Amino acid sequence: MKPQVVIVGRPNVGKSSLVNRLAGKRVTVVEEHRGVTRDRKAVEVEWGGLSFDVVDTGGWLEAGDSLEAKVSKQAEAALATADLCCWCGRDDGNGRRGHARRSVGAA
Repeated sequence: MKPQVVIVGRPNVGKSSLVNRLAGKRVTVVEEHRGVTRDRKAVEVEWGGLSFDVVDTGGWLEAGDSLEAKVSKQAEAALATADLCCWCGRDDGNGRRGHARRSVGAA
């Protein structure tokens, strides 16, 4: 079984774009609005002579409606099997970086 790198972060911060970049082709859907990715998607990647699976996840939120909670649970489930976690965030425009208020889990 190949190592798994799980990409997690808030909604619409570029997780799917990163997965596409690592894969070297469009393997995930990327849109301007949030909430497009809902389930986990594993993609086989060759990078720097290494072969591993990258797992795209939907946006993780500490709280939200029923659908958002289900999407967050999928991200947490992916983390439970991760060999490595990559947290994606972005500047909120006020010089602060987006981050979780509590840990979303540890691999």
